[in-house]
Amino acid sequence: MTAAARTKPRYVEPVKTGFRFRDFLVILLCLFIIGYFLNLFRLDLFQTINLQNVEPVGTITIKNNTVQRRIADRVLWDRLVIESPVYLGDLIRVAEMSSAVLNIDGQQLDIGENTLIRIQLAPNGEGLQIELSEGSIGITVTEDSVNHGYTPLQLNMNGRVVETTAGTSITASASDKGTQVQVNEGAVTFIEGTTSREITSGEQLALDNTGTEVLLPSVVVTHPLPNARYVKTTQQSVPIAFSWNRINLQPQELIRLEIAADRYFSRNVIAFNDLNTSLETTLEAGNWNWRFILQDTVLSTGRLTVIEASVLDLQSPARGSLFRYDTEPPAVRFQWSEVEEVSHYIIEISSTSNFENHTTRQTSAPFYVDASLGSGTWYWRVKPVFASSYTGSTEFSRISFFITEQSEAIKQANEVTLLASVQTAEIEQEISQASVPEIVPEPQIIVVEPEPPFAVPANRTPVNGQVYGIEQLRTQRSIVFNWTPVQGANAYIVTLLQQTASGRRVINNVTVTSARWVLDDISVLSGGGGTRRGTYIWQVEAITRNADGTINRRGGIGENSFTMDIPSPNPVRADSPGVLYGY
Repeated sequence: MTAAARTKPRYVEPVKTGFRFRDFLVILLCLFIIGYFLNLFRLDLFQTINLQNVEPVGTITIKNNTVQRRIADRVLWDRLVIESPVYLGDLIRVAEMSSAVLNIDGQQLDIGENTLIRIQLAPNGEGLQIELSEGSIGITVTEDSVNHGYTPLQLNMNGRVVETTAGTSITASASDKGTQVQVNEGAVTFIEGTTSREITSGEQLALDNTGTEVLLPSVVVTHPLPNARYVKTTQQSVPIAFSWNRINLQPQELIRLEIAADRYFSRNVIAFNDLNTSLETTLEAGNWNWRFILQDTVLSTGRLTVIEASVLDLQSPARGSLFRYDTEPPAVRFQWSEVEEVSHYIIEISSTSNFENHTTRQTSAPFYVDASLGSGTWYWRVKPVFASSYTGSTEFSRISFFITEQSEAIKQANEVTLLASVQTAEIEQEISQASVPEIVPEPQIIVVEPEPPFAVPANRTPVNGQVYGIEQLRTQRSIVFNWTPVQGANAYIVTLLQQTASGRRVINNVTVTSARWVLDDISVLSGGGGTRRGTYIWQVEAITRNADGTINRRGGIGENSFTMDIPSPNPVRADSPGVLYGY
């Protein structure tokens, strides 16, 4: 046999590569699965926009770190911002070393770390029920919330229901080891199956995971209330009175109270030994943690906050300012230092130093713009106001003043300067003699030649009359505000307002360093009742801002308006069973 014969290749039958029917079915199945999940993602992504047409049941405020919300049957968890609306069916999850406050019609829910709750409709259809799956929560029901016709909340812990009443304050916890309820103020009804019992102030109920009541040594604190908040209105420390009820403790067993600036009780620790049922102490401004200890056992823990509100600095207009104008009174921007956790501010403006005749305005922002003040000397002061859940009352700030003067010589722009020192001293003396408490005259102001005001920012967009509809916002998802930079300015004040039947309402106020601002959260553009239809105004002013945040040069205010034309769907009733978010 020759070599060629020995190396002859073997015949191999070719593989058929034709397209088979089962290949078509596999591709069709894959496309169906991809389309299904893309549709789920689309529904999940646009559910936040659809929620804009549903009335929220409350607002959650982030106090520390991470708080997440999952909307109804949604797949994704949202990380909430400082102030976020919450809706019927929402799951709220507070992470470790985090906390949050949920406000529902004046009722305050303090949510502790590692806590999971769901907001749902009560079984009887009247009011809401909070389902506590794990973690801890404090609920305070004010008298005002009930007087306004709102049904108090129910708390559901693994099928056991706690019904609150007016003036009630409770703390509750749930875990795989059982549940516990402490009544700090008022009385509640505890319902399990067909049986119920009343728990009054200073009492507690502890159940293990089988539902059997256990007698635990503990302390039920009746004052201060859970997560109490105090307002510090003077330079002195705030007096704090602790009182508590001893549960399952022997008379000879004396306890220890520790107060610290951190949750680990390692910083600024204040300790009190051999206590019975009460104690009085004082605390400075700050966040404070407290705990009661018997030997090495922690009987009760809690937090309280002291808010600094003793000093409110009036920043603008500068004391002794003189506004000269031609025909129209200037738009005077009143601005003051911001106070933490304030509900709103009250500003009083008067033509007399004793404020016998004055106008009162209320705003939630630390500023107010008024263009109605004609010629004359104007006195103004501001008072911060806190929610009723805060202990302590506030006072008005010291008085500041300025003068507006009409002058035919002013043709191009309003002129702002400072009064001569002699005239300033006369007004200071008038203020000090007025019957207003805590007025301290300030030093005379030296005459300063001010720089001319900045020009009004030009080429502002959105332009006047621009309309935003649902299609634009589905693709754009935000509104971008632009203008031409003003030479010499290093910052801009942007104000967003809503035009209502009663006037203009301030929605947002920011200071930016570039000639551009983006409104990412379009949910703030609400015309009431879930609708987005309405007219909105935005203003921009060029300024020069110092390193410490003070303003030494201002400019003219440019103003444009735009329209939101997003219709609301048919009204959605929160008490409709099985109906969530308009679906």
